[in-house]
Amino acid sequence: MKSVLIVAYDFPPMRSSGIYRPLKFARYLRDFGWRPVILSVANPPPGPKDDRLLQQLPSDTPIYRATSYELKRLERRVFDFLFRRQESPSAGKPTAEHANEASQQSARLSPLAWLKRGLLSPLSRYTHGVLYTPDDRIGWLPMATRLGLNVIEREKIDAIIATSPPETAQLVGLELANETGLPFLCDFRDPWTDNWTRSTYSEERMARERRLEEAVLRRADRIIAVGPGMSRMYEDSFPWVPRHKLVVIENGYDENDFTDLTARWTDDGTDRLNLVNIGTIYDPSTFTPFFDVFRELIASPDYRERIKLTFVGNIDAAIEAQLRDPSLGDTVEVVGFVPHAEAAVRMATADALLMTLPTSGSRGTQDRILPGKLFEYLRVGRPVLFCGWPGDAATVLEEARTGRLVVPEDPGAIRQALIDLIEMKRNRQLAIQPNREVIARFDRRAQTGRLAKELDAVDRRYRERRPVPTV
Repeated sequence: MKSVLIVAYDFPPMRSSGIYRPLKFARYLRDFGWRPVILSVANPPPGPKDDRLLQQLPSDTPIYRATSYELKRLERRVFDFLFRRQESPSAGKPTAEHANEASQQSARLSPLAWLKRGLLSPLSRYTHGVLYTPDDRIGWLPMATRLGLNVIEREKIDAIIATSPPETAQLVGLELANETGLPFLCDFRDPWTDNWTRSTYSEERMARERRLEEAVLRRADRIIAVGPGMSRMYEDSFPWVPRHKLVVIENGYDENDFTDLTARWTDDGTDRLNLVNIGTIYDPSTFTPFFDVFRELIASPDYRERIKLTFVGNIDAAIEAQLRDPSLGDTVEVVGFVPHAEAAVRMATADALLMTLPTSGSRGTQDRILPGKLFEYLRVGRPVLFCGWPGDAATVLEEARTGRLVVPEDPGAIRQALIDLIEMKRNRQLAIQPNREVIARFDRRAQTGRLAKELDAVDRRYRERRPVPTV
């Protein structure tokens, strides 16, 4: 059996949206003749952890972890120690009063304030603009590369896959591929320099990152995107990339995660619609115009007792503050983070599911986003209300016969979609007939089989071109 090194900074026991793709690939690759070997980080940043996720892997899966020396963590500790521990005399005061007081105090800044303004803030701008290229995980690069070279020799690796973000993982993969000559597949869960999160970066930083991305793409034997829109983005941005290198392997759902799921949607006998969002909500996003319409709707006595929004997972702080507005009463429930098994139950038993998209960046990127939760939404077979635009996600929902698209610029359409769902609840018409054949395309095991075919192809080409040793 051949061996493949998977370079994945995000990997269990970390619990983030980015861990599932490499985890599921590693879970099923052996079924297709490839033994996965993992290279991840030894000291992940603070955040949710779940050791149980590692139980999904074969027990003898080698996992190597390299220490990351990240300046961002030191920077955060310094700022926390010097500034966030300081009591603000203006805490709780109205914004205008706070601004006026700040203006009056500007002439008598404390030594700490002068330190922050005169030294640490400019230093922070420098580190973010120069040292954190391509991202603040760059401190992982030297140690991961060093350990990776040892792993390649020890485990007799035949190919390398790097998955990002963070894009530092691609640089690790590039270094390993250049040093060893092994086949290299780069897997992009998000775009790199075309990502909306980089819209505020300086021209100088973007130029540096563009050169790094081009180096990765030129060396890569395959460039894997999570959707056809992202693949077209690479075609447009890098027209010199040979088309045979570009491959689409979407995110998906793992059928084994649902095998023991006995919970099913049943009519609870009430007339109140439970509309559930699973996973992260960003700010800014299409959630804002959606929620504006929702608030207007529940202002009417005709609808306030007939709909409830439930939020499971991480939510941007600004949006969470809106959701906890006491005036909303019991029309909104914020559950927070729960284990995946519980999230699956909440998905499967929801009357309907909500999906929104980030709104930063250009429309050229927004309509190419395929949220990871989309595929688990498909699997549970509940109606999906999607506030977004025509594009990859809307096409999948239409083909699967599970979703309704409303564009964020049309509040009237959003309102009507909510009313229609409320009426479907009252009339006992929320059962749907999804296209299971379409949905089955996104099974994680089947997708891993497609990855294995690409590994087989690049490995075969590598061996054909490799010089035959002379006796």
